[in-house]
Amino acid sequence: MSLVNCCFTGWNREATIRWPETSTGLRLKGEGALRHLHVFNPQDRAVFCAEPVSHLPDVINRPTLGEDAAMTVLNPGEALTGALLFSAHLLPDNAPGICRNLRGSNTGKALK
Repeated sequence: MSLVNCCFTGWNREATIRWPETSTGLRLKGEGALRHLHVFNPQDRAVFCAEPVSHLPDVINRPTLGEDAAMTVLNPGEALTGALLFSAHLLPDNAPGICRNLRGSNTGKALK
């Protein structure tokens, strides 16, 4: 298993994760401030994380990534909101095991 540690910018806020061996899937739908998707899959374990986030990791120390990656700065009394909807479903018999709908820039190389 290879290491994956990427944050996708500009994702369309929907992703589908499929487990064909159990005929199940999970849809993720992010709303509001959750405009990026961080995906992590360590080499030494059979697990992964797909986490919608409001900004890229360590972006405060990396201003060269640009405005699209930036944190939202809040004034006193302001709020930043986001929501994540999980929806489990059964897969059709011929569904491949993939994560789809990840559109946008893969900034994983910048995370090293």
